Amino acid sequence: VLKQASDARNHRLPAAAMVNAKDRCLFIGLEALSRKTLKENEEGLNRVSPVLDEAVKELASQQTLLSAALSLQKLTLPTAATWHTATVQFEPAMSGQAPCTLHTATAPVTFTQGQPEPQQLFEIRLLDETKLNKLVPLTQAVLKHAASCTQQAATALATALNNCAWGAGAAITFSGPKAAYEKATTPVKFFASNEAKTTCDESIGYQENSDTALKKLGRAVCNALALKVKTNELATPSGPVLKDNHHFRTVLRNCYADHDNVDDVTDDDKAKALISFIETAYGKNNDEFKQKFQEKAKTTNIKTRDKGKVESKPISEIPPTSAGMTQALSQIEEEQIKREVATAKKDAPTADSKTTEEKCKGKPQGECKEEDGCEFKDGQCKVKVNTGTETNGKANTTGSNSFIINKASFCLHSCFYT
Repeated sequence: VLKQASDARNHRLPAAAMVNAKDRCLFIGLEALSRKTLKENEEGLNRVSPVLDEAVKELASQQTLLSAALSLQKLTLPTAATWHTATVQFEPAMSGQAPCTLHTATAPVTFTQGQPEPQQLFEIRLLDETKLNKLVPLTQAVLKHAASCTQQAATALATALNNCAWGAGAAITFSGPKAAYEKATTPVKFFASNEAKTTCDESIGYQENSDTALKKLGRAVCNALALKVKTNELATPSGPVLKDNHHFRTVLRNCYADHDNVDDVTDDDKAKALISFIETAYGKNNDEFKQKFQEKAKTTNIKTRDKGKVESKPISEIPPTSAGMTQALSQIEEEQIKREVATAKKDAPTADSKTTEEKCKGKPQGECKEEDGCEFKDGQCKVKVNTGTETNGKANTTGSNSFIINKASFCLHSCFYT
């Protein structure tokens, strides 16, 4: 999706910047195809996002629980410095050593026993909040004293204490073996087996009044693993590949006046000339395509303006943000408007026809002057007719060129959102 969004942007900017109508339409076709594929994939992701979000939420809860459990394993109970009476006082502290450290979400992880394959997962042991007591490492108290202890075997606490003579060096220290993490876990089955991954295992089935945290987590992970997300990818572009795409044919047909007569782009016979044009224009293979379009896009400078004067930058330096795009596109549009205004001025008649007619009407031959747009012909002073063959630069050149520019402008605005 990110690549398709980048492709659409990298086609849109040169499409807008191209002065030549043909080049503009060629880039418009690529931009429209990228956006169509991008939209289809975004819609697909939107359909599965709630399922993935639920799995991420439940996994985050498990990680929070795991973090708390690791902290619990650092618990110690040293005796307080003073204020003991007949009751021995202890001050809980987190001064022990946790068995491991949790990775952050973005930290690189190296696996020494082979790379995990989450898609092959159907059962896993997860931390069970009802078994956190298994992680407390304090399972015994060691009694220290200044004199002797005559205890010979395990016995009742009172008997053990009566067998010891206490002195100034007496102390009580809590300790115990390292807690086994697996004792605080419960196996959770996502699927019945590694081969049956279409339905969640019945052990994590939905039960409204008795759903445990592990069942919710197991069901969320199962639903996420069971997803079959199909994404559309653009084939390696070239003329022979693009010519068979009907959406692509439609965009090019609509943009080029030469192919207006094609009323059905899906009919290969009717669209024969259009198909041939696409096949040739976009290169016979991907290497030719890259040279014609990717390299051209890289070397095309885009005019943009934020603060200060207008700047000309390569596409790679235009910020891929909404503001960056609109600044560039609006500046490009200004350049296009300037060109159209200049063309309109060039194509405009040298003088207003009605005004010239009034100047010439009824004048004698001596006052019928060419600089006023008049000529004396057939015994009358008339408006001088411009045949279009003059070389003074004022000939009326309005014709098909103006139409092509306007049509390309229309395509520029309408095809972007195809």
